[in-house]
Amino acid sequence: MSKRKRVRRVEELVREIISEKLIRDLNIPNIGRLSLTRVEMTPDLKLAKVYFSMFGTDEEKEQLFASVKSHKKEIRWLLGSELDIKFVPELQFLIDESLEKAARINELIREIHQDEENQDPDA
Repeated sequence: MSKRKRVRRVEELVREIISEKLIRDLNIPNIGRLSLTRVEMTPDLKLAKVYFSMFGTDEEKEQLFASVKSHKKEIRWLLGSELDIKFVPELQFLIDESLEKAARINELIREIHQDEENQDPDA
């Protein structure tokens, strides 16, 4: 198996395990407002960048992300108990802003179309 295939397989496995553990094993308020969007592993599998998107006000997002980050050691331990690789990767939690950016782009496109309709004399 190529190294890249192995990395992708481990990324998916890490994503599944962390998602499950966040829901089942940890008592994090408002966890339903959180979505684990992707995991990116270094080629040596020693670091996992875990990307989350969150819904709610900015304050709610900050509190939720802080709560998840406060459970990092426990999440890593749970990951190690399920993952069958030589080293349990260090976890780096990051906010994935791609969904918010996509929503903003869609909003701008909608506004452009509305402006064009309002300016078109034949409409």
